[in-house]
Amino acid sequence: MIDHPPSINLTEWRKFLSAKFSSIRTAEAKESDFQASFLESNVGSVQIYGIQSNPHTLERSPQLISPESPHDVKFYLQLSGTTIIEQGNRTTALRPGQLTLFVTYLPYTIRFPTAQQGLLVKAPTNVLSHPESVIESLALTTLDRKKGIGSVLLPSFSLLGNRIEEDRNTVQAVEFLLEAVTHALIGARQAERPLTHDSTFEKATDYIDRHLSDPSLNAESVAKAMYISLRSLQKHFADHQLTVSKYIKSRRVHLIRRDLANPAFSNLSIREIAQAHGLTQPSHISRAFKDEFGISPRAFRSHAAD
Repeated sequence: MIDHPPSINLTEWRKFLSAKFSSIRTAEAKESDFQASFLESNVGSVQIYGIQSNPHTLERSPQLISPESPHDVKFYLQLSGTTIIEQGNRTTALRPGQLTLFVTYLPYTIRFPTAQQGLLVKAPTNVLSHPESVIESLALTTLDRKKGIGSVLLPSFSLLGNRIEEDRNTVQAVEFLLEAVTHALIGARQAERPLTHDSTFEKATDYIDRHLSDPSLNAESVAKAMYISLRSLQKHFADHQLTVSKYIKSRRVHLIRRDLANPAFSNLSIREIAQAHGLTQPSHISRAFKDEFGISPRAFRSHAAD
């Protein structure tokens, strides 16, 4: 990070965590010699924090998570030192130049065994075009700045630690970068393990993503294209706490949202954009969009243009 903010003590650190994040318990920190510092910037609904700290542990236990807790995803890029993160049945130890993600509405533990520096980017899950079940499946998958696509994306990601002037184009660029990092994590996750039980689900979602422009796309047509029974297809989606129709609708409205925020499509009507993604009935467009994002597509477009 370019700037060097003043250090704060453990009490001030806890106040910062309480003010900026969902409920987290601080543990295993030595009050007498604890030091931390942070830089903060906001780009639209995305919050960016450059963080330095002495050794300690952060815990978000089930007792700290309520039904009203926001559904956010956190990306963490290790800049120096080591960070160990646990969520579900997975654990990862981040080294400098490595990035991972985790979600805030499920329990997690973060251990900083050494003095460390990192870049934390927090965003609502609905900023990404993937269902939450897919985002959850990526928890603690890592990208490495020295390997593969990570060598392309992570240098740009690290620049988020600089002061950023917020405007419409910057918001869109940051959201596109998070989307690209998420896609890269999907590829890394698939490379980590053979596609066994989830192969049908992943093949089905891939088929759906390639045919979203078809208004007749539904569970029956997907099952037929994959030569499996409708019941079998529905079971694979149920294993991911989804239905086929819910997945199709979610993917469509996320793509519509993306295009409504894109100045390149400002000459297209909401209906034309929606039709390009398979939604043809005006009443269905507005209802589906508002169900997903809590705002009408017209109001969203107007806000994005400000």
